[in-house]
Amino acid sequence: MAKQKVGVLVMSYGTPESMEQVIDYYTHIRRGRPPEPEQLQDLIDRYEAIGGFFPLRENTNRQVERLESVLNEQDDTRQYVCYQGLKHASPFVGKRLASPVGYSA
Repeated sequence: MAKQKVGVLVMSYGTPESMEQVIDYYTHIRRGRPPEPEQLQDLIDRYEAIGGFFPLRENTNRQVERLESVLNEQDDTRQYVCYQGLKHASPFVGKRLASPVGYSA
């Protein structure tokens, strides 16, 4: 008998994946208003202070993967597939909800 497939959407605030995405991210959290150059530089400086990469995104990715693993280990009657949806970065929550299982962005 095939296992019932269950999709789990894990939502978070989101963060850019690279320095190239910082301005788009910052503009999005400001509801479409681009940041002033000083504000943008301040955010870039803060990201550079933590190594120039985005540990929050990496940590959230690992949490989603681990959640899927634990759910599947604890329930042998279902197949859990966990997806991440973010409020201010791709993959956006709205796109995740509107997409069929198997969506990847």
